[in-house]
Amino acid sequence: MKRISLVLIGLATAVVLTGCGPDRPETIRVQGTVTFDGKAAPAEGMVYFAPVEAAEGLPRRPGQGPFDTSGEYDVTSFGEGDGLVPGSYRVRVECWKVPPSMESPGAAESYVAADYEPETIEISADSGSQTIDLDVPLAK
Repeated sequence: MKRISLVLIGLATAVVLTGCGPDRPETIRVQGTVTFDGKAAPAEGMVYFAPVEAAEGLPRRPGQGPFDTSGEYDVTSFGEGDGLVPGSYRVRVECWKVPPSMESPGAAESYVAADYEPETIEISADSGSQTIDLDVPLAK
């Protein structure tokens, strides 16, 4: 009898553990390429997607995608390369000659032009995978 109880407890625990994962909304895969004045990225960087408004009934969730000198990125919101929750996003690109640091405040130097305005994009639930290529003005 004790053995049956242990087996039942073990099975119940397994069911609870596998059934209690986080409920994540469906995401749309987003990828693309970052260029600077139409040319390759001068260094590694990051594309940030800040939610402006989520699609009805969905949470606002930011995303980001690192890129190397090829400029290619794949957006992550919850897990690697999963994309974005449908909605509208403000897109910002960072690429540093000299990254900001606490040790040298004011010494940061960006490859992105100071007058660069982030874009706003729309990710639709029925769009499937999206490719968003970004051309960023290079700092002079």
